[in-house]
Amino acid sequence: MNTEVTNYGSAGYGISQEQRLMLSRLIGMVLGFSNGAQLIMTAFAGTAGVFFVMASLASVIKRDLSGMGKWLFVGAMVLMVGAIINVFVGSTAGMMAISMAAIGIFSAYMLYDLKQILDGGETNYISATLALYLDVFNVFQSLLALLGIMGGERD
Repeated sequence: MNTEVTNYGSAGYGISQEQRLMLSRLIGMVLGFSNGAQLIMTAFAGTAGVFFVMASLASVIKRDLSGMGKWLFVGAMVLMVGAIINVFVGSTAGMMAISMAAIGIFSAYMLYDLKQILDGGETNYISATLALYLDVFNVFQSLLALLGIMGGERD
């Protein structure tokens, strides 16, 4: 029996912990709204819908999408720079724009990762699972932030 912790296992654990901390603050803020539970369920349903659409597209598209990876990485880096700038600026409109862009970029990443898995381009199932987890998590978090900004009702 191999009890060794692999690099993927420890990296996945670290990413999971970091994201749990980030998401807990967002969920706490959204639950402070009178319609917070509804917003969380809407974000969950929206994320499930995005995953279903991207999985359907990945199984139907015959084209090789491996060239998308470079462009998606650049988009994610631009998104990260924009998010860092918005931390200091504190713009609600900027946060909405970043959330919308993140939903688009990580939905495309979801399509890219699913297509890589289906075409056999990704053979390491641990990294494939981690990539899909990050895609789903980022779409959910961005959708929840957007719904919290636009639809949160305080009593």
